Amino acid sequence: MTESPTSVQAPNPLGSVQPDESGKRGIWKPFFKLLIQAKLPYFWIILSTVVGLASAQLSLLFPQYAQKITAGDISRPIIVGSILVVLGQAIFTAVRQFLANVASAKVTLSFRKLILKALIVLPIPYFDKSNAKDMISRTTDDTTKLSDLLAYGIGNILSSVYGIVGAFLILFSYDWRLAAAQVGILFVSIGIGILNGRINFKYNVKIQAKLAKLTGFISEILVNIPLVKSFVNERKEEKRGKGYIKELFKVNFIFQIFGHLFGLFNNLVRVLQTIIIILLGIYLISREIITIDIWIAFYLYAEGLLTSVSILMGNWVLVKRGQGAVRRITEITLEPMEEYNRALSFEPKNEDISFKNVSFRYAEKEIIKNMNFTIPHGKITAIVGPSGAGKSTIFNLLMRFYEPNSGEIQFGRSAINNYKLQEWRKAFGHVAQDTQLFSGTIRDNIMYGVDRTVSMQEIEKAASAACALDFIQSSEQGFDTPVGENGSKLSGGQRRRIAIARVILKNPPFLLFDEVTSSLDAESEFIVDQSLKELAVGRTTVIIAHRLSTVKDADQILVLEDGEINGIGSHEELLENNKLYKKLVELQFDA
Repeated sequence: MTESPTSVQAPNPLGSVQPDESGKRGIWKPFFKLLIQAKLPYFWIILSTVVGLASAQLSLLFPQYAQKITAGDISRPIIVGSILVVLGQAIFTAVRQFLANVASAKVTLSFRKLILKALIVLPIPYFDKSNAKDMISRTTDDTTKLSDLLAYGIGNILSSVYGIVGAFLILFSYDWRLAAAQVGILFVSIGIGILNGRINFKYNVKIQAKLAKLTGFISEILVNIPLVKSFVNERKEEKRGKGYIKELFKVNFIFQIFGHLFGLFNNLVRVLQTIIIILLGIYLISREIITIDIWIAFYLYAEGLLTSVSILMGNWVLVKRGQGAVRRITEITLEPMEEYNRALSFEPKNEDISFKNVSFRYAEKEIIKNMNFTIPHGKITAIVGPSGAGKSTIFNLLMRFYEPNSGEIQFGRSAINNYKLQEWRKAFGHVAQDTQLFSGTIRDNIMYGVDRTVSMQEIEKAASAACALDFIQSSEQGFDTPVGENGSKLSGGQRRRIAIARVILKNPPFLLFDEVTSSLDAESEFIVDQSLKELAVGRTTVIIAHRLSTVKDADQILVLEDGEINGIGSHEELLENNKLYKKLVELQFDA
């Protein structure tokens, strides 16, 4: 069984940016660095913002025209001017919406490209401690939130601030008492908006967490429906699923209540503003401190001012929603990437691979302890031992998915970590215990990873060498047969043979076979075993196997126990001198 390093703990690369739910200090500084990397559509964002500012300027002009008309000035310039202001504001609003939509789409595109690039080059330990569904959420939902923040939020905030400052200057020029009353109302509105933003952020985090649990449950159930039915567990799983749905409903329901309450408070503030302006206006007009045309203009400015504040606080909510998205995206993009460009170019010479005092641990558990052995060039090395002995970890270290905690793996006289990473991995052909195929055709999967022009004759030859040509040609669509998601339309033996054909077509000098004959019927096992023997001729080959019959002809066999080498030798030598190997053989024969 393959060991799984699910408990690997990697250092946090963000320093003060901790992956908690608070989203407090330390988020925005790395986010601004992220903006530089993302290559955002600044032209569209700036253009949308400029049009928004122009619309805000027109909104400041209309009350002045209304004041003049109320005062009795119905001259042609005033009437035409007021019509143009209203029409211009409508046009600018529509144009700005279009520009913001374009900017939003381009921002989303830029961030998704950036995240995808980061995910592809992140090291394996990152995925050991991360959830795949969470990565999908960051690539889809979080980028949408950020695009809204950058495409709409920036323009809205600047145009709202411009409108608020401009309206205040005009209001104080009319009457300081009316303006002072308006200041009090605005402080109340801003306080409601800030509180709304905090609650919005808090409950968005809760909703995302509950939604992630529900999504994970549904995904797991859909994959394991046969298991659920075979154990007659439908009602139990339905009850468990209803629990997740109910938890999400409760959090979402409370969030909706808060949303309606804040909407009610904002409406009450607007009503309060109208009452104060009317009463104070009547008082000032009755004392002949202001005229009715000034009062009407003031009322229009006050309404516009409160609208600008509402928009500003609405974007504050948008900022708070985006706070979590900022953290989650910056966590990905600031993770240490795999270091591809090392000092040495790799050429697969006739050299041995040696483990020199190699130790490796997953979290606190030491899997490999001070291991020393040599994999001879052009020979077959088999690795056997109980589950959890460290067999698959050796493969992970050879593929440089992980690096040793101490010691060194050498190719010839140089440490393998000195070689360029992609050149090193290209030299290996790996057939895993859990055969991995992509959705697509058989042809696509056999050609996967081959970066040269390949003829149909080569593909057929590789399939034939893997003992896969017969079942492929017997299929109605031949090499164009869809394999389904992860090869679900094929049997285990067929998937293994396609994986072997893929390695044959790649034609690497090094081969790694991990339990490739496990879980196969006798006929499939024999066919796959013959394919492996033919493929291994003249190549440096390492085989992990529980079935000792498949490794007895290896040039050397490593016996592992508890992360240490218990013995090295041929099948005959180990049978004679190694108690653990002899025990493993006897157990299999007894079975």
